[in-house]
Amino acid sequence: MRHYPVGIDLDGVTVNFMDALLKAIAEEYPHAKPLTEADITDWEFLDKTPFGTWGHLWRLVRHHDVFRKALPYPRAIEAIHFIGHNVGFVFVMGRPLWAVDSTYAWLQKWGLGDATVFHNGMKGEVECSVYVEDGPPYLAHLKETRPQSVLFRMVRPWNRPIEGVRDLHGWDSLAAMRVVAASTEANYAARSEEEVGPAED
Repeated sequence: MRHYPVGIDLDGVTVNFMDALLKAIAEEYPHAKPLTEADITDWEFLDKTPFGTWGHLWRLVRHHDVFRKALPYPRAIEAIHFIGHNVGFVFVMGRPLWAVDSTYAWLQKWGLGDATVFHNGMKGEVECSVYVEDGPPYLAHLKETRPQSVLFRMVRPWNRPIEGVRDLHGWDSLAAMRVVAASTEANYAARSEEEVGPAED
């Protein structure tokens, strides 16, 4: 299995999917109570929306092409390029397969068309030194399946601190970009030492 430096999630980490989704809901249901990202305090947020099932919500996402229209988080594109230049990255996402075309159109639009993308809900199957993730189920899965990797929680209203997982409060500062790159280099060095063994005198 190939090993990658940094595995980065799209929605909630790179792409502000929630903002685009809430705008689509407001457009479709103009008389419903307006929602903001701060209102979405749980991963299972369906009860906050006008929809009775997740299938109904996903149909709206598809109809409004939310994955294509969503904007990147502040400085996310700069951060991705910084990490790519210094250590390298891949995108590891859990989007439905019908969103593939919209995903690649979005990446092309924002200058990331050459990025490697794994459409894999079981994100731990993609081996990386560092992961940047926001989804609570994915964070738990990665912590269990990739104990040797460094795991960053992109802090959002719908997730909570996890012991052993580092917090990242957005891409707004160069320090955030550097800490991910530095953690990757340190993890690579530790892995290499374990694989090769200590040097002989």
